[in-house]
Amino acid sequence: MKKFIPILISILILLSGCGQRNNLVESSDSASSSSSETTSTESQQTTSTSIISIETKPQKEVGIKWKVPLVMQNPELPTGCEITSVAMVVNFYGYDYDKITMTDKYLDKSNNFYHKDGQLFGPNPQKFFLGNPRSTSGYGLQCFSGTWLNTLNKIFEENKSEHYAEDISGRSLKDLEGELQSAPILISASIDMNPASPRVLFKDSETKEDVTTYRNFHCVVLVGYDEDYYYVNDPLGTFSKLEKARLERAYTSTGQQAVIVR
Repeated sequence: MKKFIPILISILILLSGCGQRNNLVESSDSASSSSSETTSTESQQTTSTSIISIETKPQKEVGIKWKVPLVMQNPELPTGCEITSVAMVVNFYGYDYDKITMTDKYLDKSNNFYHKDGQLFGPNPQKFFLGNPRSTSGYGLQCFSGTWLNTLNKIFEENKSEHYAEDISGRSLKDLEGELQSAPILISASIDMNPASPRVLFKDSETKEDVTTYRNFHCVVLVGYDEDYYYVNDPLGTFSKLEKARLERAYTSTGQQAVIVR
């Protein structure tokens, strides 16, 4: 068993997502100035997330743009883009939960990787975060839309809320523009907003089927669009304006994963 440990660590490092971005995407100047107060207050909070603005109607100046509080994943959650994005959505709907509490109490996590007969097995990222989002090494990896949905619904159920999360994965961003008129949307992307690289390096420990993960996997909150651009809250610390074709490629390359709150 010991001889497999270095191999396992190397594989997990390759799977890692949501880390430090090398090339930041373009951020709109107006968005940067309008969100600077939110960023400066929230980014320094370790155990609490202030609800800066709760809006029931979108802003009109760029078509549709929801005022979702920007929460930064760093420094506490270097691979926690998914739970940080979920925290933004939870705060948007008026529930006072911070990213750390959500990571510890509501996010299902698993480190259950093992070798058997020369094959690596591990947890399903649709059910678990693979590792821990606090990790800066190979064990802080990624989780997918099913895990985002389960985390949101735990919080809504705890609060006896009429809200519920729905997985709307598999649809193009163009198609999601209609959904965006009613609510912001959690979507998959890549750290540098270029197409991510899919890979199959282990099998699901329950079903024994191949599990596809992605290098540079990322999760953001889609908050708006206009004729040429999409607007996202990025947990790496920016409110970003992205050319539609660019975000569509990043989103498609990571499986077109999307979750909305009804």
